[in-house]
Amino acid sequence: MCRVLAWHGGGKKLKVAEAKKVNKLIKGLLLAEAGSNPDGTGLLTVKARKEGEKVYLLKRGINALKFLVQEEERINWMLDNAKIVIGHVRYATKGEISDGNSHPFMFRVKGKIFAGVHNGVINYEDLVKKALSLNIKNPKWYEVDSFLLFACIAKLLRQDKAVEEAVEEVLKNVSGSWALIIYWDRKIYFVRSVDRPLWVCDLREKGLGRFIVSTEEMFEKACKIAGEEFKEMPHFEPLPYRFYVIDSEGEVKKVKDLKLREPVYRDYYMPYIWNGYCEWDGYEDEYYELKEELEYVEEEIRDIKEYLNIMESEFSDDPEHVYAVEEAEERLKELYRKRRKLKQALKDFKNEFIPAGDMRAGAYSYMQSVQM
Repeated sequence: MCRVLAWHGGGKKLKVAEAKKVNKLIKGLLLAEAGSNPDGTGLLTVKARKEGEKVYLLKRGINALKFLVQEEERINWMLDNAKIVIGHVRYATKGEISDGNSHPFMFRVKGKIFAGVHNGVINYEDLVKKALSLNIKNPKWYEVDSFLLFACIAKLLRQDKAVEEAVEEVLKNVSGSWALIIYWDRKIYFVRSVDRPLWVCDLREKGLGRFIVSTEEMFEKACKIAGEEFKEMPHFEPLPYRFYVIDSEGEVKKVKDLKLREPVYRDYYMPYIWNGYCEWDGYEDEYYELKEELEYVEEEIRDIKEYLNIMESEFSDDPEHVYAVEEAEERLKELYRKRRKLKQALKDFKNEFIPAGDMRAGAYSYMQSVQM
């Protein structure tokens, strides 16, 4: 499973000490999930210049540790006085491991820069059909699903479609999972499907801007790597299929709810049964948040197991190889512990709000039907 990140400075120039903290956190975010995502690393930064905003891109088909060491000078220059940063660490599911297949993917559209990063897997053949319908010639030249996805969006932007409309049109009738962070027209946009996570936190009061990352755990791990600690910070998980933008001041605003696969469990209320009668309440949010988080954990466990199998087949006593394996094994232990806790929480939830008896099965069946 890939990991994505973005940072927005909130429209203010950071003080020297604050800028150092942000740079450490960004590097920490790249390293936080490097062990299970070793196939590519990339950064895009936006800097204010005399002639206007300039976009800089650096990406390599190597893990984050090598990326940060080998490209240290360029990375430091790119991060210095940056207003916006977007990053990615890659776990290759399609296409060879190379610089070109690493994220972010960038396009020039009518004199402006469009770029994006993607976490997830999208059906490649569905995307090829979509690309052909948009008159993109030789779509299989884009051997990575993410690359072809952003190429299709760029095609619609060239036809003067709004970015949210372009994303909606490209993803309509295309199967797969996705969390997207997009740079377009000097703004950051982000959106996710129900089965891919995103997590947003606001550190502007501390002078550190706003971060968007794949998971809260990823951010916590980055803080440990960077030697930073934040006891309290406003944060939220974006709703599935809701398209967001970060404005020039760093405020998050809703742009549109994409009309794709409807997240119906957000719009219904589950009846829970108590003392023999039904009431309506909003407990379905808590239940499905637990269930969704468990699905993320199960998926990451599968990804790490597959990664460890690959690493074992390519055994090496190289220190970087050993470090990557140890890091992945440690992460796997954490996920096993988390899975046990989530399963117990779901069991406790059902026991509390769906009492035993004839009505229990009916209520649980209703919960399942709402999710569908």
